[in-house]
Amino acid sequence: MSKLAVKPQVSALVSVRDNACQDYLAHLDGFNIEWLAHDEQAVDARLAQMQIPADDYFIWITGEGKVVKNLSRRFEAEQYDPQRVRAAAYWHAK
Repeated sequence: MSKLAVKPQVSALVSVRDNACQDYLAHLDGFNIEWLAHDEQAVDARLAQMQIPADDYFIWITGEGKVVKNLSRRFEAEQYDPQRVRAAAYWHAK
């Protein structure tokens, strides 16, 4: 994204268990990265507060399978274009 001619407005909600993981994205200047506790309800509450533009957005949700499924449900409503929402599990708790 940093090489694009026009830098997109990016807001990322990142949930981590260990705050040391924040160093992984420390080099990304100019993007709104919001660090949240590793708690599904906290992430869901923050998603509910976000103002999603009507026509210029892309929502990408990833993480543990059940959490991704639960969080993505709010974006199944009519006002969200399914082509602009991607929810993919990176792993499944066993």
